[in-house]
Amino acid sequence: MSSSAVLDLGTNTFRLLIFRQDNTQRLTRLRIERRISRMGEGVADTGRICPAALERGRAVLQEYGEILRREGVVRVRAVATGVFRVAENVEEVLRVLSHALVHPIRVISGEEEGAYTLTGVRGGLDLSDRSECLVFDVGGGSTELVRMGGGGDDRIRSLPVGALSLKEQYGKRDPLNRRNYASMREAIRRSLDRVDSFFLPSPHFHAVGTGGSVTTLASMLRGLHSYHAEKVHRMVLRARQVASLLQTALPLTVAELRDRYTLEPGKADQILFGGTLLLEILLRIPGQRITVSDYGLLEGVALERARWEIKSEKHSPQAQKTQSKSVE
Repeated sequence: MSSSAVLDLGTNTFRLLIFRQDNTQRLTRLRIERRISRMGEGVADTGRICPAALERGRAVLQEYGEILRREGVVRVRAVATGVFRVAENVEEVLRVLSHALVHPIRVISGEEEGAYTLTGVRGGLDLSDRSECLVFDVGGGSTELVRMGGGGDDRIRSLPVGALSLKEQYGKRDPLNRRNYASMREAIRRSLDRVDSFFLPSPHFHAVGTGGSVTTLASMLRGLHSYHAEKVHRMVLRARQVASLLQTALPLTVAELRDRYTLEPGKADQILFGGTLLLEILLRIPGQRITVSDYGLLEGVALERARWEIKSEKHSPQAQKTQSKSVE
């Protein structure tokens, strides 16, 4: 079976996944690329994606387009999230980015993002024995929460708060001003109050976290000098561990954070913000611990695309013709 690709264009990071799926619908990740685009830079102040951010995004997608051509991948699906849902000039931006990628880009709603994230997490973790489960994705511009019901009744909410949006609002000083830090924590708590019912305890309750802030914090706690998905996936994170790490990191400058924890530049200046959001979520979860998933939105879009392709092939004129001959 030939390979396909999906792209996740987020507020801070553009990600590319080239994958293959066998007849059992098992997903094999062949290649994953991540580039910091920081599309949300300045949007909180202007309401628009700025020219510098657009140029960064265009350059990344031009690079991704070249990768896809070299790999011979023609089945491509690209989705945009976070800042693309709120920017006033999104239509102009999408025209430029689609031209650079040479593939269409679709902006998905927060509810769609949550549903795709749940599909992706299920692709990497077995959640069949959980009567109820909370799955959340801490992104750059938004945070999606999915509360799985025991009877298959899933509730999805998207909050317009993420690592980059918090950094843009509260991170004007380096190191982070403690007064701003306290204000940020209070703002995060108010946002989470809107979804407080998602954290209600229940028998066999389980929580799973995904997204860049979650996996980066897990990598830092592992003491990894570079990111290794297999060492982070399925890792258990506890509130006390995250709180201790943040307490150590809070007085440090961005440069000190980057050097001490071997963080890439696009992560170092956001980890306190995404990490604090993660901590506030952890403090509300029964047991105050989560399982980390390296699978999420990107894999969810890939799985849905692969299922759609299989369904389309089954209903294609050639497939129907073959079925007709078999009946005869």
